[in-house]
Amino acid sequence: MIKFALEERPQGSQLVLATGSLHGVELSGREINPEAKEQLLRADQYEVVREHMLPFMNAVLED
Repeated sequence: MIKFALEERPQGSQLVLATGSLHGVELSGREINPEAKEQLLRADQYEVVREHMLPFMNAVLED
């Protein structure tokens, strides 16, 4: 499934994949390893990221 997701994603799109293991599948993208278990952002990053993402969230919620 991981190989399929990587190979069949639409051209020009971004794939965000959260998994415990890539099961031997090679990927050419960026790998993010969280500093704390089950936590992607540190508490001191929440407000900065919220402010950055707010225009995108508002655009999705319009209509």
